[in-house]
Amino acid sequence: MDEWGDWQDVLNRADVDTARLIVQLQLEDIGAVVPDIPPRARGPQPDDLVAGRVYKNELKRCEADVSSRKLGEELEDDDNSFEGSMEAAAFGWKYDEYKNTIERVPEPVKLIACTGCADDHHADNISQMPCSHYYCRDCLENLYTSSMTDETLFPPRCCHQEFPYDLVKRLLTQRCRSKFGQKRIELETKDRTYCYIATCSAFIKPDNYVGSGALCPQPEHGWTCIKCKNAYHLGECPRDETMDVLMATAEEQQWQRCFGCRRVVELKLGCNHITCVCKSEFCYVCGKPWKTCNCLQWDEARLFERAAAIVDNGHVPPAGYQLQGREQQVAAAAEHLREHHECDHERFRGIREQGREYQCETCNETYRTWIYQCRQCWITICNRCRHNRL
Repeated sequence: MDEWGDWQDVLNRADVDTARLIVQLQLEDIGAVVPDIPPRARGPQPDDLVAGRVYKNELKRCEADVSSRKLGEELEDDDNSFEGSMEAAAFGWKYDEYKNTIERVPEPVKLIACTGCADDHHADNISQMPCSHYYCRDCLENLYTSSMTDETLFPPRCCHQEFPYDLVKRLLTQRCRSKFGQKRIELETKDRTYCYIATCSAFIKPDNYVGSGALCPQPEHGWTCIKCKNAYHLGECPRDETMDVLMATAEEQQWQRCFGCRRVVELKLGCNHITCVCKSEFCYVCGKPWKTCNCLQWDEARLFERAAAIVDNGHVPPAGYQLQGREQQVAAAAEHLREHHECDHERFRGIREQGREYQCETCNETYRTWIYQCRQCWITICNRCRHNRL
């Protein structure tokens, strides 16, 4: 191995650790024979020293090449290890993004369908509700965010059962949890008081009530009367002309006012049993709590109007399918509604017709080709209203 090429061939064939050892031994040997040139040395040097220093420089370059080769092999091993881990992940392994490791899971990965979006999700990204339905991370985030502005969705629920917040909060973002925590107090307060100053209108927590006054969280805005919702005052509340106009219109249109939250509501369809967004239940005729009065449970005109809509939509009660005339079918539908006017909406069926659009009777959204219908009262609603609004 007198030629330098022979040494290169030996180093290339040897493994990295062996090649590094060979180079180190050679450097030690040449260092004992050929001293380093002092920085300020001048003049001609003996040929043997010049040749020795050239050889020494080549050995140092070779040492750097061996180090680069070592690093390359380590990176290749990491890539191969990661690739193998990815293959293992499909057979009972999972990637822990916090630890940056691949770990074996006790059982094979199972995908679960979300009730909201119908997509399949890993068990870590989905949660089961008390009604046994599942909701994924994105659907929960959307539902909780929507419930802060649309009270028909508050509290977030499915099949009439509220979501346990401690169960779902792990799937919500920090921003959503923070906003919901602040908004929840307001939404759970039935008769709310807001700052009387229109440019503020901040919600005033019941903790800030003193007598009939409520202190705005903005100190410079002062007190609001919790009865008339105007600026705080002594004595009886003055007449509110705007409220007088509203109540006159409500009386004219036969609207009713909720005894719980004082909202004005209008009955579009169904019986006289009203469930307000604040969850108070009352009679639409007299406004008293439900089943504490002797009012009729339905209005005949609304009953026949609803029956006609059912027949026109092609949904005739079983007893009326053999009836030929529309008037007879409407009468059969009305009779069915009399017997089933109180409905818990527990059984639904999907209805589908190619090329037809359906409108949800609760949220008024339009859906193409597919929607759900209650088997008892024939209300037609979308999947979200079916699970999260009723």
